[in-house]
Amino acid sequence: MRLLPEPVAAAAYYVDVLGEEFASGRCLLVYDLGAGTFDVAVVRRTDDGFAVVSADGLGDVGGLDIDAAVVEHARRAGGGGADWGRLDWPQTADDLRARHLLWQDARAAKEQLTRRPGAEVRVPLVEAAAHLSREEFEALARPLLERTVAWTVRVLREARVPREQVAGLFLAREFAAGCGDPADLPFASTRNTARDMDRVRVALGERKVSYLGYSYGTYLGAVYLQMFGEHADRVVLDSAVDPGVYGPGLLSRNAPAIQAALERWAGWGAGRDAEYGLGSTAQRVLARVARIGRAPSLRIGVYTVDEHVVPCLLFVSLYDDSAETYAALAENLAVFDRAARTGEAVPPTEGLAAFLDGLYTGAGNACVDGTVERYLLDGVLPQHDSEC
Repeated sequence: MRLLPEPVAAAAYYVDVLGEEFASGRCLLVYDLGAGTFDVAVVRRTDDGFAVVSADGLGDVGGLDIDAAVVEHARRAGGGGADWGRLDWPQTADDLRARHLLWQDARAAKEQLTRRPGAEVRVPLVEAAAHLSREEFEALARPLLERTVAWTVRVLREARVPREQVAGLFLAREFAAGCGDPADLPFASTRNTARDMDRVRVALGERKVSYLGYSYGTYLGAVYLQMFGEHADRVVLDSAVDPGVYGPGLLSRNAPAIQAALERWAGWGAGRDAEYGLGSTAQRVLARVARIGRAPSLRIGVYTVDEHVVPCLLFVSLYDDSAETYAALAENLAVFDRAARTGEAVPPTEGLAAFLDGLYTGAGNACVDGTVERYLLDGVLPQHDSEC
């Protein structure tokens, strides 16, 4: 696996995925407003790739600061009060839960204003709701965003990059464009999913709803109980994720267990070298997998895959230690191995084809390929298990 500086990865995405070409010698401006920090980089196109000309940032400006401004607006609109002390400095589990809900609602309101003229911020404990118009929100955010603009100009000047050399501006959020219509992304949140669940309950005419959730579904179930607990009947949460660490870093905690599972599988594969050709010892199998994973470009069926695909395949395959899953993983890695050794396109196994289709197009996912819609409209039952 080859790691790239984030601005270089953004520039490669800008060219290779978005199709926005720019000539060697010209520069791309990468603007990244994160949760707690702001980063800006100037990336120059070279004859053999990209080079970071200059990069800098602000450590005290980010999306959370805009959220804080929204919370402060709600405080002013609601007139403050003693219960705000419990939200600012929570001492009990109920206070912590209320503070979490307040900040979640502030973030949701911020996101809704991308498409609506106004939004409501509910304030738990105070039992009030503050209205926030788009104009009010822009006034709250403008001082923070003006600082990022001024810093961007400063970086360009210090890099001695004239306006004429800037080929484009890349907003880091454009990485999310591959997930669908970017305009829909602000509404793809767990709290909005919980709201949709309760709307479905109302549409069905049910006073209460029962719920079974596992993995991410346990987090969704917990959020639903926080928001609409009075509407819940029987609730089962299986294989619960830790809500305290839920987010992009959640799965990194699984790394030791996945590494141990990979080593067990390698021992299994070493005993079947004559069948799969991945190595006669566990160490050789692991070394072969590592070499396959570092290959920058392999042609598997209709896809050209990069070094990120094999780690993903390992991740989704090593949860199951059955003989059938072990064999399927060995067959799939043997395909990657042949592609790496020959440099030619290699046909995938049926299972690998389904995996790559899902990875690159979303096929096989009821949320993407219309399975749910077909069932609701036409009564066509899905022929496979799929999760949203």
